[in-house]
Amino acid sequence: MKQGQLFQKLRKERNISQETLVQGISSRSTLSSFENRNTLLSSELLFHYLNRLNITPNEFQLLINDGAPTKKQIFSKEPHTRHYERTLTPDFLQSLFLEYEQTNDVFYLLLLM
Repeated sequence: MKQGQLFQKLRKERNISQETLVQGISSRSTLSSFENRNTLLSSELLFHYLNRLNITPNEFQLLINDGAPTKKQIFSKEPHTRHYERTLTPDFLQSLFLEYEQTNDVFYLLLLM
């Protein structure tokens, strides 16, 4: 399901009209375009909309992924779990470093540290 479709579904489940949701945030046409044509929103607008629907960005992301954790969520739990299970191996640490090299995402480097 696309973001706009999911968002519309969540809004309707809560019986909130587009007019009510966008009040003081944006125009109704901005929300309508997002829901129906999947146009992109700024993160600021999306966060304001989600907040008004009482949904956290993490909850929305989980729903978008059908409840499956993201790659970062998986990686972030792994070092902690492996540490306490005493299975934190050099191979796993190397996989973190490789992920950092491939993505240039400092998140993986911080996990490594």
